Amino acid sequence: MKKIVLGMIGLGLVSNLFALSTADIETKIQEIQNLPTQERVEQMNQLKEQIRNMNAQEREQAILAIQQTKEKLDAQREEMQHKLQNGVGEMKKHQEEMSHGLETQKANMEQHRGEMAEKMDNEVEEHKGEMMDHEMDIDHEREDMDHEREDMDHELPDMDHESSDNDHDDNDK
Repeated sequence: MKKIVLGMIGLGLVSNLFALSTADIETKIQEIQNLPTQERVEQMNQLKEQIRNMNAQEREQAILAIQQTKEKLDAQREEMQHKLQNGVGEMKKHQEEMSHGLETQKANMEQHRGEMAEKMDNEVEEHKGEMMDHEMDIDHEREDMDHEREDMDHELPDMDHESSDNDHDDNDK
């Protein structure tokens, strides 16, 4: 009888070794998800082996824990996908707003450039007109000065003859 009790105690210890709580299974699955592919396969096989070695009640609890963990992970994944879709939608909306803003700025800049070019063209034409008026004034002033010079030339006695007469007078003395 003693042997049977010791055997049962040993069997109980072995099954307790393989028994995993729901929290343990959830933690184990999350750890496995973060592993590289080859290690993930190996760890999942080990977890399956542990579950196979459990008694029926422990196995049922482990399977229930796995299902609950899967449901939690699925819900988290759906929530993340929803957030991602909302984020993408918000980014697209923001991008469209920015694009519209840039198009508006571009149109405003083009309009301003056109206005500035027209203003500069007008100023150039105005300056050309002023320069032409100034050149005409200078031409008139030249003509007036030429007339005045001609008038002065007629009014002044011939200085060349007088100065040569004075030169002769100086020589005579």
